[in-house]
Amino acid sequence: MASGQYPSRPGYGRAGRPCKVLANHYLFTALPSQSISHYDIRIELKNPPKPDKREQPTLNRVVFKQLESLYRQQLGSARLAYDGKYNVYSSRPFAVGDALAVDVSSQPGQPAGKRQPREFRVTLRKVAEINMASIQAYFRGTMKSSEDLIRPTSAIEAVLRQVATEKFITIGSSFFTGEDARPIAGGLEAWFGYHMSVRAGERGMLLNIDTTVTAFYQEGSLLKLACESLDARNESDLARMLEHPKFRNRLQKILAGVRIYVTHRGKIQPRYVIAKIADGPASRQVFALGETGQRTNVAAYFQERYSVRLRFPNLPCVLNARGVAFPMEVCMVESHQRVGRQPNERAVADLIKLSATRPDRRCNITNGAHHKLQLAQDPIMRDFGLQVDRNMTQLNARVLNPPRIELGAADRSNAIVTPRDGSWSLKGQRLYSCPVLASWAVVAYADRRRLPENQIKYFLSTMTKLFVDMGMDVRAKNPPILYASQHQDTERALQSAAIAAKKTHGMPAQIVFNIFATRNHIYRSVKRIAETKMGLMTQCMLAKHTERPNLQYCSNIMLKVNKKLGGTSFKLARNMVPYVTSQPTIVIGADVSHPTGAADEGPSIAAMAGSLDANLSDWNLTYRTQEPQLEIIADMAEMVKEMLVNFRAKTNAVPRRILFYRDGVSDGQFDQVVREEVVAIKRACQELDVNYKPTLTFVVVKKRHHTRLYPTNPKDADRSGNCRAGTVVDSEITHPGMFDFFLQSQAGLQGTCKAGHYVVLYDEYHFKPDELQELTNNMCSMYARCSRSVGLVPAVYYAHLMADRARHYLSADEDASETASMLSSSTAHDYMPLSSALRCRLIVS
Repeated sequence: MASGQYPSRPGYGRAGRPCKVLANHYLFTALPSQSISHYDIRIELKNPPKPDKREQPTLNRVVFKQLESLYRQQLGSARLAYDGKYNVYSSRPFAVGDALAVDVSSQPGQPAGKRQPREFRVTLRKVAEINMASIQAYFRGTMKSSEDLIRPTSAIEAVLRQVATEKFITIGSSFFTGEDARPIAGGLEAWFGYHMSVRAGERGMLLNIDTTVTAFYQEGSLLKLACESLDARNESDLARMLEHPKFRNRLQKILAGVRIYVTHRGKIQPRYVIAKIADGPASRQVFALGETGQRTNVAAYFQERYSVRLRFPNLPCVLNARGVAFPMEVCMVESHQRVGRQPNERAVADLIKLSATRPDRRCNITNGAHHKLQLAQDPIMRDFGLQVDRNMTQLNARVLNPPRIELGAADRSNAIVTPRDGSWSLKGQRLYSCPVLASWAVVAYADRRRLPENQIKYFLSTMTKLFVDMGMDVRAKNPPILYASQHQDTERALQSAAIAAKKTHGMPAQIVFNIFATRNHIYRSVKRIAETKMGLMTQCMLAKHTERPNLQYCSNIMLKVNKKLGGTSFKLARNMVPYVTSQPTIVIGADVSHPTGAADEGPSIAAMAGSLDANLSDWNLTYRTQEPQLEIIADMAEMVKEMLVNFRAKTNAVPRRILFYRDGVSDGQFDQVVREEVVAIKRACQELDVNYKPTLTFVVVKKRHHTRLYPTNPKDADRSGNCRAGTVVDSEITHPGMFDFFLQSQAGLQGTCKAGHYVVLYDEYHFKPDELQELTNNMCSMYARCSRSVGLVPAVYYAHLMADRARHYLSADEDASETASMLSSSTAHDYMPLSSALRCRLIVS
C-alpha cells in the first residue's frame, strides 16, 4: 500500500445551519522568499558528570547561547534558530562553510567556584538548503505532495521557538512566564503558559497558539515536597510511613529525576539529581570513609564533618546515581522543573479546575499571548522573512441538526426526543428496553457505625423505585447487604456476596454493588477480580452518595446498570444512521494506552471495541498488551478477526462495511498506520474467508490537539459560551489536501470545549462530507453512560475504558514493589483476559 496516498477531500459539507467562528490560528502573512540553511548540531560533554536527561534541553540552550556569543564572527551575520535538540536553522549560510567544530566552556546554572566548569564539544554540520518557495508552490497547486511541507514547517517552528525562548521559559512546544503560579496538591504548583505550533491550512501556513496549564515542582524544601506527596501530617508522620516499603516505593516514583541542591555546606551548594530513596533511615545508613575505611552512618558523618545535627535522623536519605546519600532535610528542590510523570489524582483534578476557562476569557488570553510574543517587532522573525496576522482566523462553520433519540414509553409505544444543546432529559421517561433485576447483593467496605445498614437500605429503596419508574422489572428489592474491611480479601468479599445473592434470590447474582468509604485501591481490585476471575458485573459507588439520595445520581446509576445487565437505554431513531442500518455494518474503535505515573515501566495496552448490532447498543471488547510506548497495534489482525467473529455470531451475518475509528495517532505516524494497521485489517478479513472483502473506511480521531473554536455571535453559543453541539468546520484550518474535519459534538459544561479532529486515511466506501460528518455526530449521542452527546465517537470512548480497565487487571496492588517488574515483563500474550461471560457485555464504569 503506497505511502502518503490518502483520500483527497471530496468537497465540503453543506448540511446544518451556517455560522461564523474564530479559531486560535493566526495566518502567516509573509513567508521566507530565500532558502533556509539547515544544520545538524551535536553537543557532547567532554568531562563528567553527565547531565540528567531532564536537564539536557536547558543545558543545550545554555551552551548554544554561549556558542552564538563566542563564535559570532565564524557564524556570520545570520540569525540562528535552535530547536533545543539536533537542528539549527540559519537565515543564510555560515561564513565558515558547511561545518564547524568548536569547544565551549560553561558553568550552566551555577555560580563560579562550585564545580569544575563543564566543557563541551559542539559540532555543526550542514544538512540541506530548505527551499522555502516550496510552500507557495504547494498552495498554488504546482506541488502536490504535502510531504514537501515537512522541512519548511519544522524550520518555521524552530524560529518561533527561538523567539519564545529569548522571552520566556520554554519546555517543548510550550512557553511559560513563571508568573501567577498556583499551589496544587502533592507539593506541586500549576504554571500557566502557552502552546505554540505551525501547521498548514487551506489558506496558507498557520500559527496555532493555545493556553496550557502544567504541573511544576514547588521550589524549596524537599522535605515539604515529600510530606505533601504522601499526605503526611508532619515529618514524624512521614518517618513512620517510610518505614513501610509501599510508601518508600511510592515516594521514589515521585522523586526520581528531581533536581536538587544541598545546603549543608553554606554558600557552596552543589546540584544533584535524585535516583532513589534509601531503604533505611539516615541513622542506619552506613558507609565506609574513603580516607580510613572506618564505617559510620550518615547522621554521625554530618554531625562530625559539617557540624550539622540532623533533626530527623529517622528519615531515609535520597541517593544520586552514584549512590551518594543526602538527608532530605538538607536538600532543596530547584526551580523551573516540570513534573515529568503523571501527577496524582488530586493534582490532576486541581489542574483540570484551573484549566477550565470560559471560552471568551480563553480567547482573550490567547490573543494576549500573541501580543506578548511581539512577533512583528522581533529581529529574528524579520531576518527570516516571517510575518503573522495579529487576528485569529474567522471561519465558516455549520451547526448540524441533532439526531432524534428513541426511548420507551409506559404503553410500550416508542417515544422520540430531540436533544437540546447536546442533551435530553430522562425525567418522566422510560428507557428503551430493560432487563429483569432478579438477583443482586451489596458489599459495603466501611465501618458499620459510619455507614449504617438502614442508610444503605433507604438509598437502595430510592434507587430501585427510580429503576422501576424508568422501566426496569426489579423483582429482588431487598438484596443482602454485607460489610467488609478495606483490608479484607476482596475476592472473598465478592464471593460471599455472590453466594448470599444466590441463597437469597434462588439464582446466580447478576450484579454486585460495592460501596466504598473513600476513593482507594479497592476499586481496582474489585474490577480485576470480578471481571477476569468471576465473570461478575459490579457497580461501584462512594458512601457519601447514600446519605441523601439524589435522583440525578440514581438516574446515572440506572443507565450504567441497565447497560451492564444487557438492556438498551436509548437508541437512534430510524434513518439517523442509514450507513449502519441499510447493510450489515460494524463500527470499531481502537486506542493504545501507554504507561504513565506509577506504572511507567509497564506495557502499552491496545484496546478495541466493536459494535454488535445496528442500534450501536451492544459492543464487544478486547485488549492486548504490547511493548511499552509502541503506538502501532501489534495484534491488529487477531483483534479485528475477534470482532468480526463475534459480530457474525450475534447477527448471523458478516459485516459488509467496516468503519474503523483509530485514536492516538500523530500526523507523523499516518504512513505507518496505513502500511501496517490497514493492511492488518485486510488480512483479518482474508483469514476469515479468502473471498470476504468488505468495504473499509479508516478514520483517525484526534483530541490531543490545540485547536479551539469560539462563536462570534451569541446566538451560536450555548449557555457555557461554547459553540453549540454539532458545530463542524471542514475548511480553511483543515488540511490543504486531505479529507478531514473538526467536529464539536458535545455541549459545554465548564471551560472551553475541544472539537474532535477526524482525518480519513483510507476510504473504499467513498464517503461524502455530509454523510460522514452527520454519521459521526449522530453516533456521539449513543454513549451509554449519559443522556448527552460526547466529544468523540463512543466506539473510541469504549476502547479508552477497556484500556484503562486492562491497566487495573494488570496491577494487582498499585503499591506492591513487584508491580513494575510484573508489568514490564508482560508480553502481547501475557495478560489477564476478560471473562468470557463478560466479553460481549459493555463495561461502562
